[in-house]
Amino acid sequence: MFWICLWRKKKMVRFFSHMTVMYANALYQRGFVKEGYRALYTLLEQAMNTPVSLMYPGIPEYFDADGKGKYPYLTGAASWYMMTMVTQIFGFRGEWGDLVLEPKILLRQFDESGNYSAQFPFRGQTYAVVYQNPQKRKNMGDYRITEVWLDGQRYAGETNTGICIPFAVLEGKEKPYTSDCSGIAEFYHVLLYLNCGIVLGSYRHSAGMSG
Repeated sequence: MFWICLWRKKKMVRFFSHMTVMYANALYQRGFVKEGYRALYTLLEQAMNTPVSLMYPGIPEYFDADGKGKYPYLTGAASWYMMTMVTQIFGFRGEWGDLVLEPKILLRQFDESGNYSAQFPFRGQTYAVVYQNPQKRKNMGDYRITEVWLDGQRYAGETNTGICIPFAVLEGKEKPYTSDCSGIAEFYHVLLYLNCGIVLGSYRHSAGMSG
């Protein structure tokens, strides 16, 4: 009877973390960036409100009717949260073995210097990525990648909102070219307005955004 009551109580709770995170991930994938951010931030804000959630920093399986976090060790929501941050917000992911950069960063997420940075592993290497948005002038939907640099050298120019870099280029095996991930290679020659950067070993990549 105890387990039945517990199961029924859990099913009556309306705020399951994994449902919220998966919903946010779907919103980002479909271009509803502000809505996806709101879903993730609301979940994080509730979890970090310790006087109410009564838990250590983290994401629980669900919040009960009083806002208390329950079963933080039973949920996969934290993994989905991080995956959404990396592959959707930061836009760092693999596609058919190549590296894709497609940021969906809101203006409020850039720091005071207009930067947004992190390090990620990809195919046995570590990348340090920095998106730069000078004076924080451009919001999501207003900017695009305008220039890419490889190890201090110009790699490519203007793309759309994302860029696909062949892994062979990262290894220095092919002449640099870019693709919009549709399989059509193009050369770009557009001046830098905003910029971001990637570091892989001795390789450094920078990309810019403009509206």
